Amino acid sequence: MKQFENRRKMHLFGYHDSFHHHDDTYTHVHQHVRIVVMGAAAVGKTSLIKQCLYHHFSDDYTRTIEDIFLYKGDKFSLEIIDTSGSHNFPEMMKIAIMAGDIFVVVFSVDDWTTFDRVAAIRKQITEMRGQDIPIIVVGNKADTQEREVPIEVADSVVCIDWGCKYHDTSANNTDQACEVFNEVLNYFPALYGEKIVHQKETVHLPTRCTKRRKSKIRSSLQSFVKLIQEKCSRESD
Repeated sequence: MKQFENRRKMHLFGYHDSFHHHDDTYTHVHQHVRIVVMGAAAVGKTSLIKQCLYHHFSDDYTRTIEDIFLYKGDKFSLEIIDTSGSHNFPEMMKIAIMAGDIFVVVFSVDDWTTFDRVAAIRKQITEMRGQDIPIIVVGNKADTQEREVPIEVADSVVCIDWGCKYHDTSANNTDQACEVFNEVLNYFPALYGEKIVHQKETVHLPTRCTKRRKSKIRSSLQSFVKLIQEKCSRESD
C-alpha cells in the first residue's frame, strides 16, 4: 500500500542539507523526484497538492510558509515542496529553486497579476538553473465564472513563447489535479507512465508540532535571524 506523509518545515531550518540526505525510509526507492510548487499567494498551490494526494479540497485559506509532502511508491518517491507565495521570503525561494528537479508554477486564471508573477518566477528559475530545467505552468481555478486570463493566451505564451507544458485546472477536480503531477513523472524516463495511486481511507494531516520540534524551530529561526543581521551589517559596511 502506498504511504503518504506530510512534514511541515521551514526551508532554512537546515532544510537544504536534508534535501540531499535519504534515510532508511528510501532504501526501496529507485527514483526520488523533488518537485517545487511555486506561485503567488492564494492561487491554490496547496489545494492542488492535497487534491492529488488526499482527494481533499477546502475553501479555507491558510497562509503557507513552506510545507513538504512525501509520496512513497514501490518504484519512486516524490518530495513536493509547497513554497510561500509571499515576497517576504526571497532567500527561501532561491534555495528552493536550487534544490528542485522540476517546477510546477501556479497562477489563478481570475487574476492577471498572478500570471505576471509566473513570468517573473519562470525568469528567475531559468536564470539560476538554465533554459532546460523542466517547468509546468498551471492555470488554477478554471471553474471560475470570472476568468481574466483566456486559456488561449495562457496556452500560447506558456507553450510557444516559453516552451513549457500548460495545464488549465481546478483544484476542486481530482482528475485535473492528478494530471498535473502525473505529467511530472513523464519527464523522467525511469518513471514514464507511472501514476500516483491514492489510499481509499481518509488521511489526517498533522497540524501540531511536538515540544521538541518547536524548540528546534525556535533555535533555527534565531540562527537564521542572526545570519540575516550579519549579512545586513556587512553590506552596510
